[in-house]
Amino acid sequence: MCILLPEITLGLGILAIIIVFSIWKKGQNYVTLSALAVLIATLIACNLGAKPSEKLALWQGLFIHDSLAYYTKSILTLGALSILSSSYFEQKDFTFPMLEFNALVLLSILGGFVTVSAGHMITVFLGLELMYLPLYALVAMRKKHLQAQEAAIKYLIMGALASAFLLYGASLLYGVTGTMVLDNMETSLFNLMSVDVEWVEKLPLIDNYVIALVGTVMILGAMLFKFGSMPFHIWVPDVYQGATHIAVAIIGALPKLVLVILWTRLFGYQGALAPMSEVWQLPVYVFGVGSIIYGNLLGLVQTKIKRLLAYSSISHMGYILLALGMGSHIGIQSSLYYVCGYILVTITLFVTLAQLRKSGEEIVNIEDLKGLYSLHSGYAVVITVSLFSLIGIPPIIGFLMKMQLIMSLIEQNLQGIAIMAVFGSVLGAYYYLNIIQLMLFHQPEENANVLHAHSSWGVSGLLGFTTICLIGLSLKPQVLFELIQLMA
Repeated sequence: MCILLPEITLGLGILAIIIVFSIWKKGQNYVTLSALAVLIATLIACNLGAKPSEKLALWQGLFIHDSLAYYTKSILTLGALSILSSSYFEQKDFTFPMLEFNALVLLSILGGFVTVSAGHMITVFLGLELMYLPLYALVAMRKKHLQAQEAAIKYLIMGALASAFLLYGASLLYGVTGTMVLDNMETSLFNLMSVDVEWVEKLPLIDNYVIALVGTVMILGAMLFKFGSMPFHIWVPDVYQGATHIAVAIIGALPKLVLVILWTRLFGYQGALAPMSEVWQLPVYVFGVGSIIYGNLLGLVQTKIKRLLAYSSISHMGYILLALGMGSHIGIQSSLYYVCGYILVTITLFVTLAQLRKSGEEIVNIEDLKGLYSLHSGYAVVITVSLFSLIGIPPIIGFLMKMQLIMSLIEQNLQGIAIMAVFGSVLGAYYYLNIIQLMLFHQPEENANVLHAHSSWGVSGLLGFTTICLIGLSLKPQVLFELIQLMA
């Protein structure tokens, strides 16, 4: 079976949707259904082929197919299905152009497919751009919303800067290694770093080492930009605040899994830049701990729900960086486990928030959630379970996410970093619990605008399922553990 079948199916589906609904103007209400049909067809295509037993390379390494790519594409498709299937009310309420909205989401998923199968620096760049350019447009979808336009411009500028870093770093590494194929680059850098001669004989190699060092630092900076971790986090709060809840669900969840896979290709224990671990490992730990502490400290003083969750996202990217910084097989597995759980929590939380309205607009302030349990108890329970997961309280998957990471750090003799990770979780618990007590133990203010909620069987069923998964995957952790072992 063709290993390109998922990309071909999704690409042809996008073309069909754009062509058909550009001509059939009266059929705009069917765009979302068509997009969901394309995603279902893509999911089937992802699972038609047999799981690869070894890495397969096409076109001299431009495109690779292995277990990481195989399973990641299915997860991305399922995530997009969940988000798009619950986006109908938001598209209607904010009068989004449905064709453009759905096409952008599908194009971003296609970019994710390309990125996770990238075995060449050019493919990495093209995949990332195809994934992120639609996201910039999604943020700006509310044309008359000044915050959305400002956020989109910041996101675009910072994304362009990160892309420039990536390209410049790739060009420097190409100058040193003579290749852009990731596997060959790893071999060349290993040979450069393992030369065992007297220091006088090393002098001609010093220039190459410095260039490789600068190239590695540039690519590391680009990845930190994309993750939205400290010190390259400045775009995150503004983008979260300016985008709609459904757009944030896409931006804050699915690209993170793609970035973890890309990090594995670049910095993993068999990645292209693994021989340069002495250069990037310590900064990753520093920025990881910094992201955890900074994100949680800034989260303590937020009054707007999306800005609070933006700083929460920065802190959680710090946990993922700590796992990735290990540069080992156990580190990769810990990061994959963490990011898969984080995706599930993020989709559940933001899809729930997307259903809530106050005065016909989406909720903005944390105070808007006051008394939610007495008005819409089901949504309050779902948000509570999601926030418990972000804190790391058992028996919810967030507890196992953090426990797996901390045990991995201790196993790698990084007890000090593990203590800092626990301290960060304690800090973050305050603002999560504050939201929970506002929802559960307060009554709505009298004479205040009533908090309304959209309801449909489809969205209620989706949220019920994801909430059960948040608890069930903690009670039966082997399900997700086995998936991660198959991936890596």
